[in-house]
Amino acid sequence: MYLLVHLLCSHGFALYIINDPLEYNSPLLNDLRPLLVFPSTDGQPDYFNFIKLVSRFYVFGLNHCFGAEGTDKERLLRIVYTIDEEQLLRIEPSEHNDINKFKELLIPTENPMHGSKYVPTLFVANRKLYVLSRDFEDSMFEVFDPCGQTWHMLQPCPFVKPRSYDAPLCVLEKERIVCFADVDEIVTLDLDTDTWITPPGGYENLDYDNDCDFVRNRPPLFMQ
Repeated sequence: MYLLVHLLCSHGFALYIINDPLEYNSPLLNDLRPLLVFPSTDGQPDYFNFIKLVSRFYVFGLNHCFGAEGTDKERLLRIVYTIDEEQLLRIEPSEHNDINKFKELLIPTENPMHGSKYVPTLFVANRKLYVLSRDFEDSMFEVFDPCGQTWHMLQPCPFVKPRSYDAPLCVLEKERIVCFADVDEIVTLDLDTDTWITPPGGYENLDYDNDCDFVRNRPPLFMQ
C-alpha cells in the first residue's frame, strides 16, 4: 500500500510505502521514510496530485522539476509524468529522496492534457484515468486512455459553483457510476456514456451507502 501525504510544514508532498496497513494506525508511522519527496514551489499544491493506474503512477503538477526559464507555465502544467512501479520500489526510502534526484524515472505521457487542472481530482475506472479540475473551463474534465496514450475532453461537470477547498467531495464507484458531492450539490457520471446526471431533489433521492467517504483539506491518499 502507498500513502501520499501533504506536508503542512513545507507545503510539499511525500510518498510512503506501507507493507502492513496496520502500521498507519501505529506509532511506527513516525519511523517510516519516504520513497519520494516532492518539494513545495509556488502554486504546486494547487496543481499537484498523484495516482496509480495498473503498474504505473501518474504525477500531475511537476512543472517545477522540468520547466526551463521562460517556458510557458500553462503548457508545463498540462504535462503528466509517469513512474514505473518496479523502478519506484528499487529506491531506498530516505528523507533526502527529492524528486529532482530521480528525473530519469519520470516519463511524460506521449500527449499532454488539453488544459491544466486546478486542484485536480483523480480517479480510475474501466482501466482509464479521469481528472477533474476545480475551475470551470471547457477542458475541466478529461480522461486518459493508457493504451492509446491519448487524452479526451469530456462534458464539463454541471456544478453550479466551483468546489471550495473545504467542501466535501465524494468519489464513489457503484454499478459503473461515479458520484461527486459538493456541499448541497451532487451529480453522477455514467461511465458507459461519459455523461453527467443530476438526480432530482439532490441528496435525498440518491441511493448511496456507507461506502461513500467524504474528505477535507488534502487528507492522506492511499493507493494499492
